[in-house]
Amino acid sequence: MVVSILFFLALQFSNVLTFDAFRPSSSIAYAVPRTADTIYWQELRRLTWDDFRGKPVKSDESVALTSSGIGMAFRSGANGVPVINITCTFFCNNSWVKDEGRNPDVLQHEQLHFDLTELYARKLRQAVSKLSAKDRTWPTVSKIYQDLNRECNQRQNAYDKETEHGIKASIQKTWNGQIEAELALLDEFKSGA
Repeated sequence: MVVSILFFLALQFSNVLTFDAFRPSSSIAYAVPRTADTIYWQELRRLTWDDFRGKPVKSDESVALTSSGIGMAFRSGANGVPVINITCTFFCNNSWVKDEGRNPDVLQHEQLHFDLTELYARKLRQAVSKLSAKDRTWPTVSKIYQDLNRECNQRQNAYDKETEHGIKASIQKTWNGQIEAELALLDEFKSGA
């Protein structure tokens, strides 16, 4: 199971996202600050059960939950053209695992949720890279973000449904290969590249 938290210069208060308009006079605004609770996606860094620090929800039928999201930061670049930094983040204190879920298969399933979030961070980076300087505006980037956010949520839900949360091993293996291939196609847009 995954909770995708996709930020857009957002401040979170009681599970409500408040969107702040892009202000060209601002030098930089971070949507997802680096803290001890966050892990930025890295190609060689895989999740471990120690990363899942949240308290399990006993009433939830899932055995684990990944909380991940896409963060954005805008800053003024050369000639006032916005530079947009996009991050893929795992939130340790919002991610959890029940004792009965602590096994390699479930961990791989949860890793792929994080990888799916990275895939959509790459798609967002790719889309933004194609924008001309004059089109790097809040409304344009916001529209791209919203479309990709919707698509990401649909893929995350389809992933859980088709694999039955990782129970169907052969379908899980298919998804692993599919997402690995899609990530490879967008390698130039990977986090940290």
